[in-house]
Amino acid sequence: MRTRSLYLMTLLLLVFGLVGVETRPAAALTGVESCFYNAINRERSRVGPAKLALKDDLTTIARRHSRRMAADGTIYHNSNLGNEISGNWTAAGENVGMGPDCPSIHDAFMASPGHRSNILDLDFNQVGVGVAYDHDGTVYITEDFAGRRSPSPRRVAVRKPQVLRPSSKPRPALPKPAAAEPRTVGMLLTLLGLDAERVDAATGQAMGV
Repeated sequence: MRTRSLYLMTLLLLVFGLVGVETRPAAALTGVESCFYNAINRERSRVGPAKLALKDDLTTIARRHSRRMAADGTIYHNSNLGNEISGNWTAAGENVGMGPDCPSIHDAFMASPGHRSNILDLDFNQVGVGVAYDHDGTVYITEDFAGRRSPSPRRVAVRKPQVLRPSSKPRPALPKPAAAEPRTVGMLLTLLGLDAERVDAATGQAMGV
């Protein structure tokens, strides 16, 4: 009888354990992802806007894009972001970056007007963050922002900092980093210090800053 009771208790523990695994949120963040998420809300709390809610679907989109960038060894925006975000969103935006760690990439975002604007934008109330790594351990980060408030469908624009290529217009000049600043951060600022553009969600055409 005791053996039967122990068997039933073990079975119940296994069942509850499996249920716990299945119901764990998909967007349970890693330590580095939490660093980015907390940094975003820390910046927002300093200037007044409400903190952004972390959303599973946006984190899934962000992680998938970061994995693509890490595999390709470069950063670029998700051209299909507007179609991947579900629900009735009114605004969406994206920050992408790469570098040695969370603090240096976040500092580069805040030094770039376009990336900073996404982080502080009052039109956004939700975010997802996704981190991936290449074979050298470089951090690739995607931050996907959304404004989802109204029950009626009203899609406006996807806003994301522009990625400039050598064949397009030259990057704006940036101040040289202080002598004590790590060289990797200076390179990161050069890479990410770009102005933002707005993109029409329906046509995909740039609308200007």
